[in-house]
Amino acid sequence: MRLITLVLACAGVLVVDHSDAAAQLVQGPAGGSTGIFGAGSGSTAPTLALSLDFDGGYDAVSVPAQPEAPALFVPLQSGYVASGAASVRFRQASGQRYFLGLASGSLTQQQIARDLGSYTLTRAESSLEAGVPLGRRAGLLLSAATSVEPTYLFGVFDDVSRNSPLLPEAPGVTPGPSSAPAVSITGQRWLANRVSTAVHRNLTPRQIFRLSYDGMWVRPLEGPGFRSQSHGAMAQHTWNVRENAALEFLYRVDANPQVLDGIEYPLNSQTFEARTRFRRAYSASRSLSFMAGGGAVKVSADGVGATATIDQLSPTASGSISYVLNRRWSLSLDARRDVAVLSGLSAEPFRSTSATLSITGILARRFSISTFGGYSRGASLRPGSTAFDVASVNMQLVYGFTAAIGAMLRYTYEENSLVGASARSSLPSEFGRNTIRIGVTVWAPVYGRF
Repeated sequence: MRLITLVLACAGVLVVDHSDAAAQLVQGPAGGSTGIFGAGSGSTAPTLALSLDFDGGYDAVSVPAQPEAPALFVPLQSGYVASGAASVRFRQASGQRYFLGLASGSLTQQQIARDLGSYTLTRAESSLEAGVPLGRRAGLLLSAATSVEPTYLFGVFDDVSRNSPLLPEAPGVTPGPSSAPAVSITGQRWLANRVSTAVHRNLTPRQIFRLSYDGMWVRPLEGPGFRSQSHGAMAQHTWNVRENAALEFLYRVDANPQVLDGIEYPLNSQTFEARTRFRRAYSASRSLSFMAGGGAVKVSADGVGATATIDQLSPTASGSISYVLNRRWSLSLDARRDVAVLSGLSAEPFRSTSATLSITGILARRFSISTFGGYSRGASLRPGSTAFDVASVNMQLVYGFTAAIGAMLRYTYEENSLVGASARSSLPSEFGRNTIRIGVTVWAPVYGRF
C-alpha cells in the first residue's frame, strides 16, 4: 500500500500560471515555467516542462540528548548530504478556464559518519487544480494534492495563509511544490492528502461572495504519531468600497479530530473576522498592498483522560504588506495571532503568534535570489501543557548560464522546540540545523509553445 501511494504521488502533473499579471512577479528559478528566469508566454496551448536539481553539501545539526525518544526514528545527525530532485509541470488555459498540475519527487542520501553509516530520505508530491467559470459573474475552483512528507512541525505557519485575499489577482497562480528536497528532522515519513473547493459570485460590480471548503488528512506511514483530520468551511464577503480599498467579512468553522492509540481527541472552532485591504499601483510594474484585520475565535475541545475540557474565546489579529518594487523585486510580510493545530504531532490547540517574510529578486543579469524567513511560537490553551517555538530561514541564489541550466546555492537555518508532545511523536523536543548546498538546476521544455 505504501508503494502504491508513493507511485500515485509521483504520477501527478504540474502546471504554471497563465495570466499576464503573473509576469510582473519575479519567477522562482528552480522548476521555472519557461526557463530558469522566464515568465509564462501567455499561450493558451497545453505546455509540459521538466526541471531537475542536483546538489550536495553539509548539515550541521544540534540535538540535545533524548533519552526518552522513540528508538525507531532518532533525530538526524550532522553529515555530508547529496540529493536529486525532479518536477514536472503541465498547464492548459483559456480565459478564466484553466487546468494546472504538478508532480515532484526527491531522493536525499546523507553520510552521517564513517562508523555510523548513512540514511536515505525520499519525498514525493503531486497536485491538480482547475478553475471553471460559472457564467459571467461566478466561478468554481477545485484542487487536490497528495504527498509523502518528511518529518517536521506540520501546521506551524498554516494560520498565516489565512491572510490571503479572497481570490488571487491572477487566477490559477498558486505556488507549486518545490523541487528542492524538504529538510527532515527524522527518517519518519507521513502521508498527507488535501482537498479544497471554492465557489464565488459577483453579487454586484463591488460585492463578491465566496463559499469554500478545505480538508486535510495526515497520518504517519510508520512509527508514532496522531492520525489527524482537518475540515474547514468558510463564508466570505468582500465589498470594494473604492477602486483601491475593500472591506472583508468572514465566518469560518473548523473541525480537527485527532486519533492516537484508538482514542479520539475532538477539537472544534468558530472564527469571525473583519478586514480592510488597500492597494495602490504606482505604475504597471510597481504596487503596494496592505491588509489589517481582527476578530475572535471560539475553541471547544472535550476532555479526554487527564486533559481538561476547553471552551474559550480568544482574539485574532492579522496584517500583511506586499510590495512589488518593479519587475525584478518583490517583498511580502505577513503576521497573525490565532489558534493553531500541529497536525499529527499534538492534540492541543495552541494560541499562536506567527510572522513570515519573503523577498525575491534579480541581483544582476542572470543572477536571482529568493529568501524566506518565518517565526512562530505557541502555547496550549490548556495551562502548563504543550508549547512550541520555531524559527526558519531559507535562501537560494541561482546563476543562469542559459535559460535551461544554472548553478545554485542554498542555505537553511532552523530552530525547533516542541515541549510536552515529544513522547507522542518521533520529534525531539529540541532541534537545530544549519544546511548549505551547492548544485545545478536544469529546465527542459517537453511539449508546447513556451
